[in-house]
Amino acid sequence: MKKILIFISFVMLWSTAYGVAAETNEITPSDAFATADLAERGADLLLETRGIRNVRLLKKRESGLNPMHTYQIEVANIETLILLETKEKLRPMPRVVASPMHYAPEDVEFLGKMIVHEIQKISEAWGIRDYPRDIRHFEGKKATDVFGKNLDLFIKLRTLAGLEEITPNEVFSQLVLAASDVKTILTQIDPAQRFRIDAPKDVPSDMKPSEVFGICLKIRQDINALREHFGLPVVPVAAIAKDDDLSPSDVFVQTRIIIAELNLLKMGTGAVSSTPLAIPVSGKTPADTYRQAVMVRYLLSQVKPLQDMMKQLGK
Repeated sequence: MKKILIFISFVMLWSTAYGVAAETNEITPSDAFATADLAERGADLLLETRGIRNVRLLKKRESGLNPMHTYQIEVANIETLILLETKEKLRPMPRVVASPMHYAPEDVEFLGKMIVHEIQKISEAWGIRDYPRDIRHFEGKKATDVFGKNLDLFIKLRTLAGLEEITPNEVFSQLVLAASDVKTILTQIDPAQRFRIDAPKDVPSDMKPSEVFGICLKIRQDINALREHFGLPVVPVAAIAKDDDLSPSDVFVQTRIIIAELNLLKMGTGAVSSTPLAIPVSGKTPADTYRQAVMVRYLLSQVKPLQDMMKQLGK
């Protein structure tokens, strides 16, 4: 409890200080990119210290993203740092959750600075004193660029934590969160919860990550249709080539984007609850993750009909 209060106080103090600074110097995506760049250079030095080279990064497929998407990847970076710090017997940083709100570059910048601080703390614990401290200058960066830089950092931090490969278990947990978020939206529309959760369960057992990736893109298209319904701008959906070598890591990234977009969609219904932290599961297969993705689509398909029903009932 004390740790939580200290963290909240830190956030309030930082927010006050930032509010004064923002009057004269607005934070831009280029600033957030520079902070992520500093964090990545710090992670590179940690990898070098551990003798780790040639980290396989993920292909960048996105365009037109906004700060909320990057914020979600930063939350994943923080979760990974907590695992790394726990493994190294260091005091872990506080956990962060995402809530429905209009995220801005300064929110991304704030989390980025927290991440930089923790990477520097790990560096000092490993006896590294000459770690990167200089902020490099960038211009013309967009939210998608910041997302990509944090995605690279995510993979490098996982490598440091000994978690090189993302498993179907982690993807499944994220899709459970996505389903929970859609249920929150449905409950906001109808507190009596007159929606169905009996999605079709017949899924072939030999599903591949590419097929799960594909249904994640369909979920994003479903969300875009609802965003239009609520008068919100759509977010471009990534495209995949037939020869793309997709892994559970690529699918995991899509689930983080989906959760980000569901948080934005919550605002269209007035829902204010935060997305909870993922609950670890085991023994899941790509078929299980696909089945859970089907559930997310099934729930999303009920949003507009349920809203129409409530209007007919005069509620």
